[in-house]
Amino acid sequence: MSDRHRWNADELLRLLSECRHRQTLRYLRANDLASVTELAAAIDDHCRHGQGLPAEVSQLQHNVLPKLEEQGLLEYDRRSNAVRDRTPELVGDVLEWIGTLEDRLES
Repeated sequence: MSDRHRWNADELLRLLSECRHRQTLRYLRANDLASVTELAAAIDDHCRHGQGLPAEVSQLQHNVLPKLEEQGLLEYDRRSNAVRDRTPELVGDVLEWIGTLEDRLES
């Protein structure tokens, strides 16, 4: 678990219940480092909120990234708009499980 936060099951599942949170963490786990624009494009493509890229960038900058950073899951440099993965193994395991569940529900 993160040195900065200890979750209980309800907190972790609540955090990962939001598509933007899951996709941000998945993208970072695959790439380690990303720009806010890259993350917004991945979210726009996967989560299908229909808001478009500028709205997704705004959601990331003002809501998603600060929340995930507060939980110790990523580092967000606001000046450069760079985001770095800090996802602990436990959270990665839960993300994989949720991904499997999503795949099975969609098939």
